[in-house]
Amino acid sequence: LAGTGHDAAAIEYPSDAVYLWVDDSDPQWRAKRAAVRRKLGYPEAPQQQDDTIAAHRFRDRGELRASLRSLEANAPWIRRIYLVTDDQRPDWLDLDHGRIQLVDHKEIFADPDVLPTYNSHAIGSQIHRIPGLADHYLLMNDDVMFANPVTPYEFFTPAGQLRVFLSRSRRPDIDRDSQTSLERARTNSAELLERDYQRRVSRLFGHVPVPQRKDVATEVAQRYAEEIEQTLRSPFRAETDVV
Repeated sequence: LAGTGHDAAAIEYPSDAVYLWVDDSDPQWRAKRAAVRRKLGYPEAPQQQDDTIAAHRFRDRGELRASLRSLEANAPWIRRIYLVTDDQRPDWLDLDHGRIQLVDHKEIFADPDVLPTYNSHAIGSQIHRIPGLADHYLLMNDDVMFANPVTPYEFFTPAGQLRVFLSRSRRPDIDRDSQTSLERARTNSAELLERDYQRRVSRLFGHVPVPQRKDVATEVAQRYAEEIEQTLRSPFRAETDVV
């Protein structure tokens, strides 16, 4: 930012943005997913009440273009934008722009044998493996918009720490039998943190750009390798996931 160069409180390290994107109108993608569902014994048409394979989780409503425009207008300090996909690309995307880079799942998964996957928990666990990714980055969904100008100071501290945004929503304090598969995955993660840090996690992350660091993600991948491996083995969201 102007006037803060070399100041002790200035953020001068680069920050990137990472989007997870899928377009379920792609016939090749749909055929590949259908083959995986058949192999697992799922019904031909995903049931809306089944949170693991619900169609709305894969639908492209055109939000990515609006989100990218909002980022350009209100977060121009973002260095590079990575678009993580399963062998897809938006037909309107100009790959010669230079600032946006497509990243296929095969490029970042430590074990490509688990692919294809339609489990966002699994994909999210591999983001830190993107080649060239900045040490500090924002993990984005395509339905997240920057409605006003933001600065890196709203997501990171000058020392590189993360500013975490918590939701007003809380994890339901109910037994596992009454939880959805997503709620059980959140419970799995919360129980690991309570086991290791003796602190109960009751609130959820806000649905905003999530600041992350590669070294923290790498530490998590090493410390919880067994739990993440189980998540990676689930092609769709599962109650055994960690998130």
